[in-house]
Amino acid sequence: MEEQKKVVVNNEDGDSAEINLQMSKPAPEEISEETSDAAAELEKLKAELNAKDDRILRLQADFDNYRKRTAREKSELSTVIEQAFLKDLLPLLDNLSRASDAAENADDD
Repeated sequence: MEEQKKVVVNNEDGDSAEINLQMSKPAPEEISEETSDAAAELEKLKAELNAKDDRILRLQADFDNYRKRTAREKSELSTVIEQAFLKDLLPLLDNLSRASDAAENADDD
């Protein structure tokens, strides 16, 4: 079933033009087919959205785990460095203690 529609276009110069449009109404079968296609596409888009939401949540969790892991590794590294520094400092303290004892004994003699 076709329907004619007359459209008048006015431009800024004051000219106008008439356009006859012939529009056909879709058959009822076409409407139901388009509706089912739209519903199928809507379900597909919902599934894609859910998949992307899930992916975003997983990425956020991965990033949070990464942040926690790097903080823990940083803490462990600082502990190891501190232990190594103190280990290197012990012989110096021992020698300083011996030198102090030797200086006291030298004053007594």
